[in-house]
Amino acid sequence: MWKRVMVATVMTLGVASAAAAQADRPWSVSFSAGTAPSVSGLYHEGGSGTVLNLATQVEERDYSDIYNSGFAMKLGLGYAFSPKAELIGSFTYARADAEELSVGNVAGLDLRSQFSNYRDWGLEGGIRWHFAPDAAVNPYIAFVAGARWVDAMPATFSVPAAGVVLADVPFYDDSVAPTFGGDFGVQFKVAPAVRLGVETGLRWTGNLADIDGLAGTGLENLNDSSSRWTLPIMGTITFKF
Repeated sequence: MWKRVMVATVMTLGVASAAAAQADRPWSVSFSAGTAPSVSGLYHEGGSGTVLNLATQVEERDYSDIYNSGFAMKLGLGYAFSPKAELIGSFTYARADAEELSVGNVAGLDLRSQFSNYRDWGLEGGIRWHFAPDAAVNPYIAFVAGARWVDAMPATFSVPAAGVVLADVPFYDDSVAPTFGGDFGVQFKVAPAVRLGVETGLRWTGNLADIDGLAGTGLENLNDSSSRWTLPIMGTITFKF
């Protein structure tokens, strides 16, 4: 009888201690860095038209054709309103470099494009659910939504065989695009208030603001659809206080 009471008391104290420890450090600051390659979404559509009075064919290209995996980072703030649930907010930044590539032909001659590099800044907010918040290994999931501010991306089109260059053709304007998605990660407790971890997930970003820089060519529809999905893969460090 007394043994059962003692076991129950120890277990109760343990749970209370864990809850108190969580309550002592409800806030967290985290920094994440890694990459966020595109996994789906067209950068521009294909089409047929006339450029410089010459028949022009353009093939569709997705983000991964034009941009490398790039760099992504996130600075986050969290508040645990229960032992396992946490409200989160983040400032995000991402960049990716563009590569020149063939996108079609003009009168049978190779047509090439060089877009400006990709840059965006964003704000996200949401909720994170911890499966084992005070354990040595803590898996979690998160759901977020927000917006991204994306820099304008003009293009340079060229036909090397004919010595023709159309520089700085307006394509995508400065844009504010909605975003939402989810994360899955694992934190490793390395000190009472410090966690190291890895995180991945999916992000959807809406269409960018298109510009009719190709008006009158029959290729105005190339930039009508530009939403995409990315796959962030990051290392994280979190400080609780």
